Amino acid sequence: MTITAKRPRAARETNSTPVARLTIDSPVLLRAVKAVSLVVARSNTIPILSNVAIKADPAGTVRLWATDQDIAILRTTPADVPAAFGTTVGAKTLAAVLDAISPGPVTLEPNGAAMRVAITAEDVTGEVFALPIEDMPDAPAVQTDKPFQMPAGDLLRLFESVKHCISTEETRYYLNGIFLRRHGGTLRAVATDGHRMGIASIASPVDGDHKDLDSGVIIPRSAVGMVLRLLAVLPEAAPVTLTIPNGPDKAARMAFSWEHGGETTEIVTRLVDGTYPDYERVIPKDTTKAFTVYRAMLRRALKTVGPALTCDSKGVKLTLNKASLQVSASSPQLGSLSTRVTVASTDVGEIGFNARYVAEMLDAFDGEAVTFRFEDGAMPCVVEPADDGRPSEQQDRVSLRQVLMPMRV
Repeated sequence: MTITAKRPRAARETNSTPVARLTIDSPVLLRAVKAVSLVVARSNTIPILSNVAIKADPAGTVRLWATDQDIAILRTTPADVPAAFGTTVGAKTLAAVLDAISPGPVTLEPNGAAMRVAITAEDVTGEVFALPIEDMPDAPAVQTDKPFQMPAGDLLRLFESVKHCISTEETRYYLNGIFLRRHGGTLRAVATDGHRMGIASIASPVDGDHKDLDSGVIIPRSAVGMVLRLLAVLPEAAPVTLTIPNGPDKAARMAFSWEHGGETTEIVTRLVDGTYPDYERVIPKDTTKAFTVYRAMLRRALKTVGPALTCDSKGVKLTLNKASLQVSASSPQLGSLSTRVTVASTDVGEIGFNARYVAEMLDAFDGEAVTFRFEDGAMPCVVEPADDGRPSEQQDRVSLRQVLMPMRV
């Protein structure tokens, strides 16, 4: 890469043939490069996968994309394009250059013969290395006769509520993602690592038959993270289109796409090829003990006893005695700590949990209070939002239920 201070041009071009280049505001281009670069790995054995593809269209748009061959992110944005061209540039290099120059128009002009792309801005001119666009894998198109839309805020909340439960164990690869399924008039997002489970539901935005959505698809953990990062900057009401094939064969890919501020973004991801376990079997049907507690109070209690926890002693014991809940933790190395929290209950019981799992579970809820329902210290515990008296129109559109497996403390 060569970058130098810009020199005044001696003369303007007089050739009437359109020059293959594009001009665009540098902050817009930087935003697009950073968006598609989410999929670019820090180190790549395949050089082209470290690049961002740039395809300029004389109709006045430029399309950027990057891929790791499992996930592709595309961004199309308006630009001044006299003539069509395509090239690829190192994602990190281009982002670093755009981040360093002053905001304003920037021009990219490819020189295919020299494998370079010239960059010209108000305060800088130079060139960066390029690779042929023909070497870049294109993003596969996802076809369906049943695309559906939902507000960005709903999709964000649906995934955010359960993402902490996604497994990271590669041996059970089918748990390395969110299971998205239509069930009983609702759209469900489910995640579990075998120790805890989150089930988030919202009224289904899909009508009629949809074979693949009814059987469910597993969206990989990495794709979920990218969707969440890009949705976070959208208005909550912005419509997001989900494209899941609806055919005789099991869906292999799906896509998320939206338009905002004149820019179009699409994420195409390969789905996890596996069968999700029957998660409903682990949800306790009958429980005899319950208590309702304010999230902030229990979170503070966990922080209070936290100093007694170690890598080998991760559990906290919850001892319920009607309106009082004792939270305690101990370890042979550090000793023991306990504190009490006021709860709403008439029951007596005892159960232990992984402290981090309880904290992350509490953080996933929106309401002020939650209700724990359990049978004994050996059976799974169901945690749900407590009725806080808010009218239905003020309640969260996404309902959340979580299941925690107990541990011996």
